[in-house]
Amino acid sequence: MTHRLQTVLRHVQVSQPKTDLQSYSTAASLPNRPDDIVIVSALRTPIGKAKRGSFKDTLNDDLLAAAFKGVLNQTKINPADIGDICVGNVSDPSAALSARLAQFYRSVTLANSR
Repeated sequence: MTHRLQTVLRHVQVSQPKTDLQSYSTAASLPNRPDDIVIVSALRTPIGKAKRGSFKDTLNDDLLAAAFKGVLNQTKINPADIGDICVGNVSDPSAALSARLAQFYRSVTLANSR
């Protein structure tokens, strides 16, 4: 019990402020380069009640394909110029596969996979 109490107390104790902090330059201070990473759009799929809502019979691939279509329509980017796509997911253990399939459905060929 004593060990547990000490552990909990360490989590709530106020620690001493650090005085040896150092300053570092940020990426914003660097010159622009042709290979810089650029976020051009951030869209999400519609929300519904899990396994009971209006999208219960819709595959993740189809939802993502709609999001990819929205990004392409919104940004007017040539799909062949896309170098990478990042997709977040909290409940699908095969999210990477779903993202890749959605790219094929929308004919999004990554620039580095030709």
